[in-house]
Amino acid sequence: MKKVILAALAVFATTGIANATDLYSPSLKDESAPAESRNMWTGFSMEAGLGVGMSEAELDYGDNVNFLDANATSGASDVVGHIGLGYDYMFAPGWVIGILGRMDMSQVEHEASLGFGPAKIVAKGDSETISWLVGGRLGYAFAPNWMAYGLVGYKFANDMEYSVALSPCAGCTAKVSKPRNGWVLGAGLETMINSHWFLGAEYTATLVDSETLATIEDGGYVGKLDVDGTDHAAKVRFGYRF
Repeated sequence: MKKVILAALAVFATTGIANATDLYSPSLKDESAPAESRNMWTGFSMEAGLGVGMSEAELDYGDNVNFLDANATSGASDVVGHIGLGYDYMFAPGWVIGILGRMDMSQVEHEASLGFGPAKIVAKGDSETISWLVGGRLGYAFAPNWMAYGLVGYKFANDMEYSVALSPCAGCTAKVSKPRNGWVLGAGLETMINSHWFLGAEYTATLVDSETLATIEDGGYVGKLDVDGTDHAAKVRFGYRF
């Protein structure tokens, strides 16, 4: 997955550099155009991002007999990246609103265990994840070429495969696939290098929806094992606004 991320970003960067003949222009302004016609924050854009991520998974187990409420958290970090498209519009002096769509790439691995009395539940998750983010952002240009923004969206991810084992019960194992979908909240800074190219830094947190991994039923006993969590990412963004 790391090779896929780096290859995709390399293609984007190579294309951008080949066309960025004015990347280090001394002026952000096209002096041949009237000032009122220039709006560097409005337009369609394409971008790529690369950074690091921390994925947290939380197991929760509860039953209807002993009123157990046990939980355990597992964390893992890896390289994360994305490519995306967007559109921004400056609707008032300084204020920018936009929509965005991204394809995120990451690799997620988890292992967490719960113990209560003689019983123990171990859940392992592994997935090379491609997810799709759809959302919007609201920003404020506090300087001619600087903008701070917040974003909100929803991420649709492919399934993660979990292996669940209950001990000391021999043979009490199962494999189940569950998605890691969830709401995304984030914030960032963006600067225009010139009239088209921009750089940015961004943090996002994905609040992963709760999913049921297993249900244990024995007579009147019912126990349920759920998983949720939070995926964190800090990335550098590089893009072109048309």
